[in-house]
Amino acid sequence: GASGTAKSMELFRRAVELDPSQAEAHAGLAEALCYAAIYDLRPCAEAYPAARVEALRALELDGSNGSAHDALADVIQGYDRDLAGAQKEFKRALALNPSDPIVRARYAENLTRMGKFDEAVQATEKTLALDPASPITYSSRAMIFFRSRRYDESIQASQQALDFDPGFVQALWWQGVSYAGKRDFPKSLADLTKALSIADGPLFRGYLGFVYGQAGEKVKAVGILKELTMLSKQRWVSPIDYALVYAGLGDADSTFAWLEKAYQAHETRFELASFYYDSFRSDPRFANLVRRLGLLFPVPPPK
Repeated sequence: GASGTAKSMELFRRAVELDPSQAEAHAGLAEALCYAAIYDLRPCAEAYPAARVEALRALELDGSNGSAHDALADVIQGYDRDLAGAQKEFKRALALNPSDPIVRARYAENLTRMGKFDEAVQATEKTLALDPASPITYSSRAMIFFRSRRYDESIQASQQALDFDPGFVQALWWQGVSYAGKRDFPKSLADLTKALSIADGPLFRGYLGFVYGQAGEKVKAVGILKELTMLSKQRWVSPIDYALVYAGLGDADSTFAWLEKAYQAHETRFELASFYYDSFRSDPRFANLVRRLGLLFPVPPPK
């Protein structure tokens, strides 16, 4: 989660300072910076270029470091928006670290961006066989099911992760948004509120604001927008978080204005395949954004 990412970033940074010749330390810092981009801890435009520097340094020191290839793949996908180039790099990482659940999860996530939803689910089966007792394994599987719009299976996988660790925020995240996909707003709000209580910050506020808007609780959604604006005076808040709340409120112009800011800021968490933006799919601005992001088949086929 976010707090773990901040700690690991600090530890790997110290390790790099102590011994700059250690490929592992550079690769670890690169991975932590990639997570910082995803969890709203750093602007993507700052975190990804820094991650690239560390990953390339690790590969100079040891070309067979799978974690460095994995981080580099994430930068190519998230920052360069080159899905095919990222997939090549993910495959290199997998060949070097075939049993690493995080590498496998990232590879499966890349497949969803390429519209290969069934293949992505199959990739999580392999992870499950390798690491059947980890909340990360089930949580990443929940994410793939959510992206594939298989909400019941996403909720089930999230619950399996929460059985191992009741406070595992990623699982609360995927379970919460899957309940929203089923329009079960009370359960969705309960999960996302709990996630926010564990990992306070803009990330879960954006999803909460979306669900409040969808549930017709406009005053609460607008309250979240105010909270995000207050937070933005102290720390980084991704334009994606605002876009989500406006999408929940059904405000197309504001949603696209913030998505455009996110595009310009090199943000990665677009999730355009998800149901968040379903009511805007016929808007020409949606197709234009999909094209510029290089997403191949952003919407899964109806099951």
